[in-house]
Amino acid sequence: MEVSSIKFWQAHQLLAESAIHELEALKKHICTPDDFDSDRSEIDQAIKSASDQRDLAYDMVYIPTQIDVDRIIEIADELFWHTVASELPQFKTGDMLPDQCNALRVAMQSAVSGWIKNNTPERVKA
Repeated sequence: MEVSSIKFWQAHQLLAESAIHELEALKKHICTPDDFDSDRSEIDQAIKSASDQRDLAYDMVYIPTQIDVDRIIEIADELFWHTVASELPQFKTGDMLPDQCNALRVAMQSAVSGWIKNNTPERVKA
C-alpha cells in the first residue's frame, strides 16, 4: 500500500474514533431515557457505524490484504535448502521422503501464519 493510502486510512481511523467519542458524550447528556429512547437508539446505531468505519480503516492500514503465505514459504524453503547444501558440501544429493517434505511444509505454514498473527497489532478499542 502506498504511503498516501496509509495516511488516508490512518486519518479515516482517527476521524471515526473522534466521532465515536462525540456520540458517546452526546448519549450521556440525554437525561430522561423514557423520552429519548429513539434518540438513544439512533445514537447507538451511529456509534456502531463509526466503530465499523474505524475497524475498516484499521484493517486497511495494519492488516495486509493479500499475504501470499505460499510464496513466502517457497522463498524460505529455497533459502533453507541452499543454506543446508552450502554448509554440508560433503553431501552430493538432497533426497527426502515425501512425508518429511510434507511435514516441513506444514511446519513452515504454521510458523509463518503464527508469525503474522503474533506481529499484527491488535485493534485498540475505545
